[in-house]
Amino acid sequence: MKNIVIDTCVLIHIVRETITGKNCLDALQKFDEAPNIIVSVVTKAELQSFILQNNWGKQKVERLNKILSDITCIDIVNSDKLLLNSYTEVDAFSKRKLEGKKGHLLSGSARKMGK
Repeated sequence: MKNIVIDTCVLIHIVRETITGKNCLDALQKFDEAPNIIVSVVTKAELQSFILQNNWGKQKVERLNKILSDITCIDIVNSDKLLLNSYTEVDAFSKRKLEGKKGHLLSGSARKMGK
């Protein structure tokens, strides 16, 4: 079982059942049939804020809570260098700002390509 850290935008797409969300789920299963999905406590706070700002209804909130019940949530501490580095890469990738080894931006982020 692989540990995979995901960011807020990935969960939002999954809950909204967008094509990007479905692609994220497919990608997660390609890494491992039963991955241990990890989010930070910061992601949980961002999700709560997103729910409030976007006036999510009961159905979406319940869908999110069901997903979160199957996910490992961890605190971020300064000494956890691996987690901080993973979060840094996930966040940069989600904003299409992460470069690959050859210096080109990596494709396939959760953010729309046109932005």
